[in-house]
Amino acid sequence: MNSGETQAIVIVKAAPQVSRRHGETVCCAAIDLQGNWLQLYPIAFRTLDEGQKFGRWDRVRFKWRMPDDDARPESRRADQANLEIVGKLKKAER
Repeated sequence: MNSGETQAIVIVKAAPQVSRRHGETVCCAAIDLQGNWLQLYPIAFRTLDEGQKFGRWDRVRFKWRMPDDDARPESRRADQANLEIVGKLKKAER
């Protein structure tokens, strides 16, 4: 599958980096609800709406596509316009 919609738990958000191609972005590691690792990149975190600015352990829903320039199976390009926080993992569930 080259695109879809999924939910995932954000585990790590890296420090912002500036690139010529994407501007200031972060890379995030997440686990989908089936237990698969995901790498979400690029996320222009500072430009997200306040209600979209997720943190560690937040469950997010987003549309995605496979990147053209990264063959790793865990890599996803998240559609930031549709990114939505739908919950937070409780401490006991971590």
